[in-house]
Amino acid sequence: MIKTICIYVYKASHISIRRNEFKMKSSIANIMLIVAAALCLSAVHATEDVKITEDNIAELAGGRSVFLKFFAPWCGHCKRMAPAWSELMEKHADSKALFVAKVDCTAEGKSLCTKVGVRGFPTIMHGRVGDLEKYTGGRSIESLTEFAESITPLCTLSNRRACNEEENVLLDELLKLDASSVQKEIDDANERIKTAETAHGIQLKQIQDLLEKERKAYLDRVNEIKDVRYKMLLAVSTGSPTDSKTQSEDL
Repeated sequence: MIKTICIYVYKASHISIRRNEFKMKSSIANIMLIVAAALCLSAVHATEDVKITEDNIAELAGGRSVFLKFFAPWCGHCKRMAPAWSELMEKHADSKALFVAKVDCTAEGKSLCTKVGVRGFPTIMHGRVGDLEKYTGGRSIESLTEFAESITPLCTLSNRRACNEEENVLLDELLKLDASSVQKEIDDANERIKTAETAHGIQLKQIQDLLEKERKAYLDRVNEIKDVRYKMLLAVSTGSPTDSKTQSEDL
């Protein structure tokens, strides 16, 4: 949307200059419009070209919710949804509640992609920096826009109006702790999450091994049933006595 407005202003000012090329004052005003439009377009492209990394994501988000597309330049699906994502970034370029961006998992954003567990492309995630959830909705601009507009502002120290009563009480309580105590609680919680993920992975592996074992046993049972007699039964059921007699006489 912002880019569209910039392009419109840029083209309109060019047309206006051609119509008023002999009017010095109008020409100067239109030149100023062109410069403004060019700066506007430059700002839009600058937003799209920001390199998101593990180190700068929190600063760029500035306490806002994030909506991120993790991609690889060679990914065909990523290329196909690129126009929709660029439009979404433009729509929310000035949003005070949501930071929409893309992360190149083959370059500067590689460590961030690894940290959040990206395993395929494109992967779209949303939420608070450090606590992202996978987006599973549609990938059209309509679906992405609808979801983006449903994301509510985060409860933060700088935006306590977005906090409910319970969150405000907790914030007041946690503000009394020193920085090391806060970090220790976060580290302890992350360690418990990691332990839970490890246990989940082990359980999944056991289930997969059990499924594979059961699948092999099933195939063995089926192959045992489909013996020579079974195959000849099928041959008899699909043939006719006349065919069988004729072939026997030929032999």
